[in-house]
Amino acid sequence: MKIKDLFHSSIIRESSDDTKEFLQQLKNDRIARIMEAMPPQRQVIRHPLFKQDNPAEWQPTDRWLQGQRLHFAETGYPGDVTGWFEEPLILPLYKLKYVRGKMNEQSNVRHDSLEWLMNHMGTTNELPTYSSGGRDIPEAPFIGVYPDETAWVYEGNHRIMAADRLGWEHMPVEVKYFAGAEYTTGRWSPETLLELHNQYKNSPRIS
Repeated sequence: MKIKDLFHSSIIRESSDDTKEFLQQLKNDRIARIMEAMPPQRQVIRHPLFKQDNPAEWQPTDRWLQGQRLHFAETGYPGDVTGWFEEPLILPLYKLKYVRGKMNEQSNVRHDSLEWLMNHMGTTNELPTYSSGGRDIPEAPFIGVYPDETAWVYEGNHRIMAADRLGWEHMPVEVKYFAGAEYTTGRWSPETLLELHNQYKNSPRIS
């Protein structure tokens, strides 16, 4: 190999190394920003409907929780469920209809499914049901709250769409928190959702 070729090869290699280092720094900065934005541990409300199974509550350090959160910041995987409501909460449509679908369902509407749901829910004023233990259980949408305080619809995007188009004021929703997301004090905190639940649970579905 000629000297000039060696020289050019060295420049390309150094440039590639610089690019990798720059990209890694960008990744590290992004992870740090996500970690800093996560809510600190706090005492969450004690309520019969709300349950918590978070090792950070009884471990002498929050090492487990930090590991879960770091994994989320690095990969986007939300981690384990650490808090949940044992029964569906009654939450207003103005809050639910803007929650993004985990699989981007708002941009991929199944119009036949939406039409069936609107017909069923419009006729019965109820959600579809499934049988369990000899009982008919409403198929409540399922929302997951992430440790960066974002919320996602895992199941039930079309049910929420149908309810909104039918003019429902509220509907039952299952809510679970991942990797300590229940520590949030924002709009998806357990306290905020319980307050909304108590406000809407006895009000008419359509005013």
